[in-house]
Amino acid sequence: MLIVPFVLIIHYGVIRREEAYLLARFGVPYANYMKQTPRYLLGI
Repeated sequence: MLIVPFVLIIHYGVIRREEAYLLARFGVPYANYMKQTPRYLLGI
């Protein structure tokens, strides 16, 4: 029952923030990496 809030917190509170930081720091090379690499296991 707690898995849904946990996943949402991790997704929006950690993963999205980290992606924004890495985009700001590395720019286009990181954006290209994001296009080629799935965010989650098995491309989900």
